Amino acid sequence: MDQDRSETTIDDRASTGAARATDRAGGTAAGEAVSAAHGERGGKPRAPAKPMTEAGIEALARLDLAALRSLWQDRFGPPPRLRSPELLRHLLAWRLQVEAFGDLDRETRRRLAARGPLEAEGRQFGIGAILRRDWQGQRIEVVVETHGFRWEEQIFPSLSAVARAATGTRWNGPRFFGLRTEETSA
Repeated sequence: MDQDRSETTIDDRASTGAARATDRAGGTAAGEAVSAAHGERGGKPRAPAKPMTEAGIEALARLDLAALRSLWQDRFGPPPRLRSPELLRHLLAWRLQVEAFGDLDRETRRRLAARGPLEAEGRQFGIGAILRRDWQGQRIEVVVETHGFRWEEQIFPSLSAVARAATGTRWNGPRFFGLRTEETSA
C-alpha cells in the first residue's frame, strides 16, 4: 500500500457509518483490505491483520451492525449470522484481543472446562419453584424441574424456550419472567 494512503480503521467506519472507508487520496482502502485478507490475489493465504489497539477496540461502540459485519469480514472472513450489534461487538472485541495478545492458555481452558456447563437462569430458585407472568390476559406459570422448566405439562430447556412457546415470539426468557431488567441484561 502507498505511504499516501491511510489504513482502514474502526474510526473510519464509525465516522462514515459505512462499511467502506476512504483513504486520503480519494480511493477506497477497504476493498484492498478485503482482497488481501481473503488471499484473493493468486490464491495466497490470508495475510495476518494488524492487531487492534485499545482505542480501536473502544471505537467498536460507535459502529452500527453493518460496519461491525464489514470489519469482521475484512479481518476474519464471513461474519456470524447475528442480528444483535451488541453481541457481535463483544465477539469482535474478543477476536481482536486474541489477535493482539493471544488466546487463552491451556491451563485456563482446562479450568474453565472443569467448571462444567452454565446453569440456565431461573434454576437458582430450586426445583419446584414457580415463575409466573401475566401476558396479554394469559397467566403463564413455569415450574423449575430437574431437567428444565415445565409449562403446560411439557419440559423446556430454558426460560427463553418457554417464553417463545407461550407467546410465539422470540424473547429473552429471564427478562420475560422479570428476572432481569434493562440495566442488568447487558
